[in-house]
Amino acid sequence: MQPTPIKLLASALGYTTAGEELITHVSTDSRDITPGCVFVCVKGARFDGHDFAPEAVRQGASYVVASERVPLTQDKVFYVDNTLDALIKLAGAYRSQFSPITVGVTGSVGKTTTKEFIAAVASRRYKTLKNEGNQNTEIGVPNTIWKLDQSHECTVIEMGQDKMDDILKLTMAVRPDIAVVTSVGTAHIEFLGSRENILRGKLQIADSMGPHAPLILCADNDLLGGVTNGYNEQLRDKRIVRFGIEAERCDVRAVDIREGERETRFTVRYPGGEVEATIPTIGRHTVLDALAAFAVGLEMKIGPKEIALGLYDYAPAGMRQHIVPCGAITLVEDCYNANPDSMKAALSTFGSMKVRGRRVAVLGDMLELGETAKDAHYEVGRFAAAQGLDLLFCYGRWCLELCRGAKGAGMGEAYYFPTQEEMYQSLRQSLQEGDTVWLKASLGMKLGESVSRLREEYQGR
Repeated sequence: MQPTPIKLLASALGYTTAGEELITHVSTDSRDITPGCVFVCVKGARFDGHDFAPEAVRQGASYVVASERVPLTQDKVFYVDNTLDALIKLAGAYRSQFSPITVGVTGSVGKTTTKEFIAAVASRRYKTLKNEGNQNTEIGVPNTIWKLDQSHECTVIEMGQDKMDDILKLTMAVRPDIAVVTSVGTAHIEFLGSRENILRGKLQIADSMGPHAPLILCADNDLLGGVTNGYNEQLRDKRIVRFGIEAERCDVRAVDIREGERETRFTVRYPGGEVEATIPTIGRHTVLDALAAFAVGLEMKIGPKEIALGLYDYAPAGMRQHIVPCGAITLVEDCYNANPDSMKAALSTFGSMKVRGRRVAVLGDMLELGETAKDAHYEVGRFAAAQGLDLLFCYGRWCLELCRGAKGAGMGEAYYFPTQEEMYQSLRQSLQEGDTVWLKASLGMKLGESVSRLREEYQGR
């Protein structure tokens, strides 16, 4: 964090201060206190930051942001209604000191992959800052913004949405020049109620952008494909750019898609020409993510051939379709998150993937689907049965419905287990040399534990 006057940060919270301090750190973690920092008291599932405010000051924090009374002198505390909202406002004030080209990314599916593609493209031309992993929350986005300094020429910020107005709050801090919405699906529908509400929330990413700023949308998505400037007042003066594979109305389109074992080649058609591109990943859904990045690159005045080189520089973040040769078998680690759309995309890709032996899918529950969970899992199971898989192993509360759906659609080799341990023991006894194992579940299902065990057991065989 670049040294920043406390006056600037305080003003974002509605305070005036005579202090002249320069703040070099803002923290929400009482274990991460440095002299002269601002400590923001955040309430978590297990801890309440207000309980640690006095200790933070003893360790050197100059100021505390709190929504409840804490035993500190008035000059040390900025009292606010909501500390998470305050954290975002502080990040926005800090962000206001800089003027990089800023790209905001959101979507139900594909936002992290798209963010990584965009950062790879931008890095061909500009010094670029991006969120690490999927640090896309009301804490993760500020933590990324604190890393911004005068040397950065571009920032690529992914923004997540759990409830209405999450994107609105984040975009006011990020202030994107270019905005991307990758998809509108059913992720977090438990909290948002409907896909139409999800769409409305996602499009708030454009609310802080100026007139004629580009809003880049996936034309292949049924809801995004129908968005026009007349959708709401905030979009009336935006410039809508569309990308896709199937949709007729696209500014950036992929044709002649050729999938290999580890990479995908295709031709990108854009206003004024076309260019060949190769991405080091598989699946038509990742082609869409790459097209979004291509559209962003054009908006940033990067040449088409240089954009294509940037797409090939892409590296997956975390456990997201990470193909790992592991001794006698191959793992596809894709268990960072899951919802019906991303699950179907993964299964479809797996069904067309070139493999040496059998295709073995290992699936865990998709979380936060609310009252749609039962039907959604059953439908994914039916979809899985049509993808040419050889074996299906699944576990968790809702995957019983997934297994029923697969069996009901004619898949004989589909097995359900209540726990991950039971599933793993059966899986390891069933695996054969040459098998490719695709593992996917919501992060809360902790399927990464099975990934680690498979790596340990099969590496070097």
